[in-house]
Amino acid sequence: MDGADDRQEEPPAPEPEPADSRLLKPIRRGAGTWFGALFLLLVVTATLIFTVQNLKPVPVHLVGVVFRLPLGVAILFGGVFGALVMFVVGSILLIRQGGKRG
Repeated sequence: MDGADDRQEEPPAPEPEPADSRLLKPIRRGAGTWFGALFLLLVVTATLIFTVQNLKPVPVHLVGVVFRLPLGVAILFGGVFGALVMFVVGSILLIRQGGKRG
């Protein structure tokens, strides 16, 4: 044998880091919180503007009861009700999960 089989292969050289590696860093939790707060502020502002511009009363039918509300207020109530349902369902799922992670 000529000893060629006894040689160990060298590991591949690591790839060089890109020049803009600082752009590839993950967003920190605090930055995500600020972006979330900014997004929420924009949504609340848009909803407030929509509510103020749509004050014409419209009939709202809910479980056999009919009442009149301004359109913007009725849609705002719908959004709040949807968030409440989402909170309740999410809470039930978390309770059923029992603190398991995975």
